[in-house]
Amino acid sequence: MSSIEPVWGRYSPRPLIHGLPVLILDAGYLPWESYDEPAGDQGYTGPDSPAWRVLGHQPAALLGGVVGLLIGTLHPVVLRGTLEHTELERDPLGRLARTAGFVRATTYAAGPVSDQVIEVVNRMHVPVSGTINGRDYNAADPDLITWVHVTIWGGFLDGYQRLSGRALAPDDVDRYWADIAPIGEKLGGTGVPRDRAAVEAYWHTVRGELAESAADRAAARAEAAWILHEVGSWHGTVARDGARRVGELFTRFGRPVGATVAALSRFPIWYCANILLRVIVGMLPGWAATELGITPRRWLDAPARLITRVVFFVYDRAAGDPEHVLRARRRCRRQPTTEPSESAAA
Repeated sequence: MSSIEPVWGRYSPRPLIHGLPVLILDAGYLPWESYDEPAGDQGYTGPDSPAWRVLGHQPAALLGGVVGLLIGTLHPVVLRGTLEHTELERDPLGRLARTAGFVRATTYAAGPVSDQVIEVVNRMHVPVSGTINGRDYNAADPDLITWVHVTIWGGFLDGYQRLSGRALAPDDVDRYWADIAPIGEKLGGTGVPRDRAAVEAYWHTVRGELAESAADRAAARAEAAWILHEVGSWHGTVARDGARRVGELFTRFGRPVGATVAALSRFPIWYCANILLRVIVGMLPGWAATELGITPRRWLDAPARLITRVVFFVYDRAAGDPEHVLRARRRCRRQPTTEPSESAAA
C-alpha cells in the first residue's frame, strides 16, 4: 500500500466528508492516476455518461462492488487465479483499493491516461496462469475478462440503483453498459454486453459454467464467508484498520486526540459494518446467495437497506462530488491549448 497516496492529502474540509468511506479502505490515488490533463479530453465516457453518476456515488458503488466481488467468486477459474496470484487474503482492502483506482481512472481520466492504465493491467495479466480441474487458464483469457467486467461493473450499477435514491432510467442503464463496454474490450474481453438485454443473455449463458464441482462450490463458499467476515467482524480489518485511519485524521490536533478518536470510533465502525453486511447480503441475487450458501434474512436486510439509504441521502447532499470528479469536470470544460503556428508567429 506504500505506493498509494492517501486520499485525505487532496481533500479540502468539505469534500473530506465524501472521502470518509474511502479513507476506511485506504483507497488512495495510484501513481498513474491523473485527472487534470490534457485539457478538453472527455475520456472514455464523458461527464454526461451514466457511469459518472454511478461511480460518483462512492458509498453505493462500493457496496455494490463487494456484491460483485462475491458473485465473482462463483467462477472457479477466476477464484483460483485471484487466490494464487493476488494479495486478496493478505491485503483485502489494498486489493479493493487498487481495483477502485483502476475503475476511477478508466471512468474519469482522460483517454491517454486510461489507455496507460489498461496497458499496465494487460501486462500484469500475461504471467498470471495455472491449472484447475485439468484446464489451463490465463488471466488474459477473453472469457474471464468479460466475466470480471460484468460482475464488477454490474455490482457498481446495482449498488447505485438500490441505495443512491437516484436510480437510472432504463435507457440510461443501457447507456451505462454501452459506455463501459470499450473498457472490457480494451482489456481483451469478447462478447462484452452493451445493454440490459445483452447482460441478461450473458447471465443465462454463463451460469451453467459456474462452480461445476462440489470442490469448486466449497471453495467459493469459503471465500465468500471470509469476505463477509472481513466486512462484519469486530476483529476484522474494517473495524480495526478503519478506526485507526479515522484516528489518523485527528492527529493534527495531537496524538492523544487521534488515539482517543480511534478508540471511540471502533465500535460505531463495527456497528455500521454489520449494517452494511446485511445490505450486501440482501443485494445478492437469490441464485448467487444459494450457490454461496448464504441465507438472506429479509426481516433484517430490509431495515438495514432503509437505514443505509437514509444515511446515503444525507451524505449525498452534504458531500458533493469527490475531488477526482471535480478535477475531471474542470479538465473536460477547459479548452485545449494550441501552440501558435510559425506563420502566425511571423
